[in-house]
Amino acid sequence: MMKIPAISQLCLALLVMLNILPSSVFSHGGSHEEYGGYNNDAVCMPYWSCFNHPACTPEQCLFSIQWRVHGDEIQFNLTAITTGYIAVGISTSGKMAYSEVYSCNNKHELHRGWNSGGHTYNPNTTVSGTVSGEHVTVRDGMISCQFQRVLKLDNGPEEFLDLTANHTYTVLAALKSTIQPDGHPAYHGDKKWKSEDKVDFTAGSGGGRSEGEHSEFLPKLHGVLMTLAWLGFAAIGITSSRYYKPIWPETTLWGKPVWFSIHRTCMVAALLCFLFAAVVIVIHVGSYIMPSEGLVRFLHAVFGTTVIVLGICNWLMALFRPHPGTPNRPIYNWAHWSVGTVAFYLALATILLGIVDYPDRPLLGGIPNTVFWVTVIFIMFHIVVWGFLQYITVFVESKGRENDVPLVDDADEMEKSPINGNISTSTEDLYDDAFHIRLEIEIRQATQKSARLKQMLLWVYMTGVIITVLVVVIGIIIAKEED
Repeated sequence: MMKIPAISQLCLALLVMLNILPSSVFSHGGSHEEYGGYNNDAVCMPYWSCFNHPACTPEQCLFSIQWRVHGDEIQFNLTAITTGYIAVGISTSGKMAYSEVYSCNNKHELHRGWNSGGHTYNPNTTVSGTVSGEHVTVRDGMISCQFQRVLKLDNGPEEFLDLTANHTYTVLAALKSTIQPDGHPAYHGDKKWKSEDKVDFTAGSGGGRSEGEHSEFLPKLHGVLMTLAWLGFAAIGITSSRYYKPIWPETTLWGKPVWFSIHRTCMVAALLCFLFAAVVIVIHVGSYIMPSEGLVRFLHAVFGTTVIVLGICNWLMALFRPHPGTPNRPIYNWAHWSVGTVAFYLALATILLGIVDYPDRPLLGGIPNTVFWVTVIFIMFHIVVWGFLQYITVFVESKGRENDVPLVDDADEMEKSPINGNISTSTEDLYDDAFHIRLEIEIRQATQKSARLKQMLLWVYMTGVIITVLVVVIGIIIAKEED
């Protein structure tokens, strides 16, 4: 009686621990209204630097500009509450003069320009091959965009600034609710901010660490481990438990029935993988992902946390399971089955959210779109295989068992009764013996047929699992992170 509340309390504690309280996403900046807040510490996402409105709070921020270096490119993410445009300036003078400007507007456009010495904005879109990955989103009174810019151009024009190491600039921000007819930014008036100090764009977050391969390693490791846990081990382990208990009745593996050994081995491996994956991603992110960081990212975090909690609770239930034949065993069977099923299908949905290619702040960009569709095909394949296994269980294995307890009426009994000596007692016994022998033969034949079919489907299913896991893992490994 005391075990169930204790387990429930432990599961609740795990849920609280996994839902880490969110840290500040935006900095509060300095006290001077003209200055935005520049930060390269934990208030930014890992390996990002940011420049924000001075009055930012985690719940709302008038504007946020974030950047990081990847190889020979720098990626910018701009977000603002505005209906016109949000612009970032890279200034050599500390003012609007001699500044390179990038603006994102309500027409879903990215524009580049240069402010000359007289503060005059000069549209300039002729520097080809320097900007890529432009994407602008306009939604609910907010404009957000992302783009990549090469760090420098050899023998490039003066208006294209060198952002490589040891070159420092003042970061500018401006926004307005209107734009010019050609899409370029209108004069912003007093809606302007600048960083108090000059910035080295190659200094990443966390005390000047440069972003590189290490930032991709932990998210990729997380993805690989979760793929192995749920698309691999859990898929096989749950299938063996659900449909393969009657198979290999006289064979044991490691001293236990074959189905149980497969199930236990796979589920323990899945548990270890997804626990390690959870630790890895918490170390990488450092805080819980909030809705402001993108709906898909937030749903991935919520679904993933739920899956981990359900997986741990199911493992605890299995650890304290009642002995077969005891009154609480049916309750355990239903609870273990339902929690495991929900966790498995929710894990599949979480994996799809992690690998889907979408433009608004992807979790891990660069994953080939084929990986997503291979996973979708595997889910459909999984449903079809389980459908066949369920059909075999219901219609093939049950063949011959509908007459285990034959229904008879009084007329049948009268016909079989030895009235006038027509049917002797010995003849009736022979009739019953023949019936039961025929029934046992039919059951044995049906069981053997179902066993052959199920064993064939198991090999087909495991082949599909292995192929899918390899495709997804390879896709994650070769991906280029874009967030």
